[in-house]
Amino acid sequence: MLEACGFVWDGSAMIPLDRFRALARKQYRPGQEYSLQVWRGRSDVSHAHYFACIRTGWDNLPETIAARFPSPEYLRKWCLVKEGYADQTDIVCEDDQAAAKLMTMIRKMDPYAVMRHSGNILIVWSAQSQDHASMGHEEFQRSKDKVLGRIADMCGIPLGQLTKHAGKEA
Repeated sequence: MLEACGFVWDGSAMIPLDRFRALARKQYRPGQEYSLQVWRGRSDVSHAHYFACIRTGWDNLPETIAARFPSPEYLRKWCLVKEGYADQTDIVCEDDQAAAKLMTMIRKMDPYAVMRHSGNILIVWSAQSQDHASMGHEEFQRSKDKVLGRIADMCGIPLGQLTKHAGKEA
């Protein structure tokens, strides 16, 4: 799979941006056809609004579940895992004690990992990154909508109410 590479149209050819020139030389061959897609970056306003919504949702979690989420970031990453935006690793453990030790070690490396111990298998989910390099515009928007929808459900409010209230704070 080709990595994303930035180009500028000069009126007759697509010229790689300086920072992508080495990558372009590595992955493209002269004379071969490639299709281009328009890059739709995300706006800083949308990004700030997303995190304001998460914060607002976290501030308004019902007391019965609020203690499970010590920070807005913990809530965001847990929601990403629950919505399928996660990498899963299954680890076979000798016994419960080995699984407990491994869980402690994993928690130190990734404090946001979601883990489940089932029989002799430890299942670990790590939330996928939503940074610009890891997630394009469309995928980020889908993950954002799902995460905010889950948070609104957890708070017992419509999604529109969460996003409207947070919009004032963003």
